[in-house]
Amino acid sequence: MAAGDARAFDLEFAFFGRMAYDTGNVVANLAFAAIAHDEQQHDQFVAQIGDYATEFWAALRDEARLLWPRRQPWNEIFLSALLEDTARYAATELVRRPVGLAHVADIDSLDPAPRVRARQRAVAAARSLAFGPAVRSITDLWTRATPEETRA
Repeated sequence: MAAGDARAFDLEFAFFGRMAYDTGNVVANLAFAAIAHDEQQHDQFVAQIGDYATEFWAALRDEARLLWPRRQPWNEIFLSALLEDTARYAATELVRRPVGLAHVADIDSLDPAPRVRARQRAVAAARSLAFGPAVRSITDLWTRATPEETRA
């Protein structure tokens, strides 16, 4: 850094905590986008968002496997626990954003009826992830994070 240069850091969400907080937020934000676009019947884009969620988890899993010593069996245990924790943190975000003050633009920009349905779907997803059985795969997590409902 040269003399006179300034740098700014936004520390609003900076903390030392569980890795699943970040992975859960990624999944939840992808789910918000998928739910909102599903309400608008953008089916191809919704499928693409689902692919992003699957690709995100596959890349994380593959990198963890590369970094973990091969002779130690704990990698799969770690990844399984991380997936379960990711689902629980995604649940907190899926209920916090529609119900709290920090709303989601994807959902808030919808017309009133689909906006209500999208919020209901997000809260239903949160309930399923938080209180349902443990998530065992990214497909299970994604299916529960983006519950289907009949469009009006």
